[in-house]
Amino acid sequence: MPRRILALAAPAAAIAALAAVPATGSASTIVTDRACYTSVYANGKLSYQPITVAVGQANPNTKFMVYGVGGRANYGEGVADAAGNGSTVVTRFSVPGIKPSKGRTITLAVTEFPVGGKSGDTGAVNVKATTLALDLSNKPRAAYSRRTWTMSGLTPLTGSRSMYASWYRGSKLVKRTKLGTANECGYLRVKRSAFPSRKYRKLTLRVHSQKTWSKDAPYLKMTVRVFRRYF
Repeated sequence: MPRRILALAAPAAAIAALAAVPATGSASTIVTDRACYTSVYANGKLSYQPITVAVGQANPNTKFMVYGVGGRANYGEGVADAAGNGSTVVTRFSVPGIKPSKGRTITLAVTEFPVGGKSGDTGAVNVKATTLALDLSNKPRAAYSRRTWTMSGLTPLTGSRSMYASWYRGSKLVKRTKLGTANECGYLRVKRSAFPSRKYRKLTLRVHSQKTWSKDAPYLKMTVRVFRRYF
């Protein structure tokens, strides 16, 4: 008899926007607008979620630079106001690859350039970087068996750690279920079947962080299909 095995299409990332949240003043020397940031690889191009940085307690009216220690991020520049506060944006950072990631630590440091004074680092903060990605293991080969799902990258974009899966047949929703709670980088690893039931042979799977899927919010998409092998 023919065996039914699972075929997985490469996941696709759907992004509404990679917009930064405006920074606010802080009593700390250097503060970022979130704990983790997402990189997105799509259509052969890599894009980055901007890192918005607030600098406080700097020398008044002084130029400063925020950069990634060890070359793990580029730099942003700004000028502190009379109260010693300023902000800037770091637009690129080292990524952990294109597969799901728990988050790679990046240290950002601030260097001040006071007029007539000695420049130097005056503060630092650690953030994490991840990748928007979804992976379903191809083992076991039996189509309807439970398999490992690994995902990352949605939480920094949406602010939600709750992960959901929705299966669609064309435009019709077949089933929606909660997968679990991710870490600050949207990383989650669970075991589920690729299909909601044995009734289906081909469906579109969407993973999202809002309870109801929306095309206007970031999500991950994959086609799951069953085919028969005769050998």
